Amino acid sequence: MEFEKYTKKSFVLLGMEGSVHGDPIIILKLWKYANLRHERIEQYIIRNEEGKIDGVWGAKSDFSYSFKPWGNNHTEGIYLAGVECVKDAEPPRGWDKWIMPGYEYIKVECVEDDNLFNEMTFNEAMQYFDENSIEVIASVQEYTDLKTRKNYLLFPIKELKD
Repeated sequence: MEFEKYTKKSFVLLGMEGSVHGDPIIILKLWKYANLRHERIEQYIIRNEEGKIDGVWGAKSDFSYSFKPWGNNHTEGIYLAGVECVKDAEPPRGWDKWIMPGYEYIKVECVEDDNLFNEMTFNEAMQYFDENSIEVIASVQEYTDLKTRKNYLLFPIKELKD
């Protein structure tokens, strides 16, 4: 498992939001709804120089929306199946807007044979952080690079001051 530092300033996501209470199946439903209705936010989506979306985010926050780590051993919180959008994006009815804080992350590529929810990668990384006294200060974020089809977990270790 490789660990890479990754810095991302504050950014905006539009997506479908739901509460997860131990059963992550809701996450699949959120992605299904977001994928079926993405045309409603097309005008806000940030695209690369080729006109394509770089990636999608599985954003997480605690129930207070303060981006603290998920509760109950990282199994409960709010999830947003989303895509990065322009700052002034207005979410259409049924969509949610999150302004993600800027963080320095430790980025970990998810192992290929991991389950749908990347539990093996998450658990191995958390064990490494515990053994090396690295504090994860906020909710772990998921990112999928659409060009490579690789999934990543981003572990916030330092908040950026914009």
